[in-house]
Amino acid sequence: MQGAELRLGRSLPGRGAWLCPDLTCLDSAIRRKAIPRALRVGIGTPQIDALRAAFVEWIGAARG
Repeated sequence: MQGAELRLGRSLPGRGAWLCPDLTCLDSAIRRKAIPRALRVGIGTPQIDALRAAFVEWIGAARG
């Protein structure tokens, strides 16, 4: 996944994958391999782990 950037929110143009702000949505998307399909890139376990960690942090910050 060279040249890719994880950005939570709507701040960058280009291809993205939209999820509801709920960890079950992310886990479902990971299980169904929907994120690599939506982004049209190969994503390995380290990137998925980083995405999940950032998503958990983002959800926690959003809920205050």
